[in-house]
Formats: sequence, C-alpha cells, structure tokens
Amino acid sequence: GIYKMTQACLPMLIESKGTVLNITSNAAWMPMTCSLAYNASKAAAHIMTLQMARELTKKYSITVFGIAPNKLRGTGMSRQIEQMVLSTRGWTEEHAREYQKNALLTGEETEPQVLAEFVAYLLTEKRNHRHLSGCVIPYGA
Repeated sequence: GIYKMTQACLPMLIESKGTVLNITSNAAWMPMTCSLAYNASKAAAHIMTLQMARELTKKYSITVFGIAPNKLRGTGMSRQIEQMVLSTRGWTEEHAREYQKNALLTGEETEPQVLAEFVAYLLTEKRNHRHLSGCVIPYGA
C-alpha cells in the first residue's frame, strides 16, 4: 500500500514538492508474539520509508518520513493482539495488562486522537518537517 500509493501520487508530489508521511509501527524493531506477518510488514514499511526518502528527497525535494507508534488504545488490532497473547501464552487478563504496562516506557497505550493531533501538527507547515526526511519517529514507546 505504501509503495503503490506513493507511486500513484508521485506526479503530484513532484510538482508540489510534497510530503509522504508513513505510519509504521514500533513492531518493526520490537516484534510482538504471534504476529510474524504484521511485524515483517511494519519492518518493510520502515525500510521503504528510508529508501523512498533517499530516492525522492534530493532528486525532487519531496519530504519522506514516518511515525512508528506503539500500541493504539481501543482499536480492533489492539483487541486482537490482546486476545492472541492470552490464548498463545496462557496468561490471565490481569497478567497481560501488567506485562503491557511494564513493556511500554510510558506505561500507557497511545490514544489514536493524540497521535492524529501530532500528525496534524507535523504537517501544518513544511518548515516543521522538511528536515525529517529519512526519519521514522518513535511515538509513545
């Protein structure tokens, strides 16, 4: 999806010297149990972001960067992860909550609205993000 969407938008991005912002995941470097395909796809999204920045920034002045959030609170993906962990590891819900709390630096999942506000802030003016090309920002470790 990241590759195909960028390719489809490339003429407009070149003309506008636009921005590509990919939402990846901390699963790219902190893989989750029972999520091989998901972890691999997020690692691929991470490296695609870096590669696209290398190919598009100097040649076309297109900013390419990413944000890698931790687990988002209240999403279908979060609920699926929680259920998989319980069934795969044989943990109780209480033990899983404690593990999750200790695994995150902040002790909390990221609120989707807070992430959306951060993305909106970064994209308000090009001067806010033009030096981020080639970066993937960890968010809510």
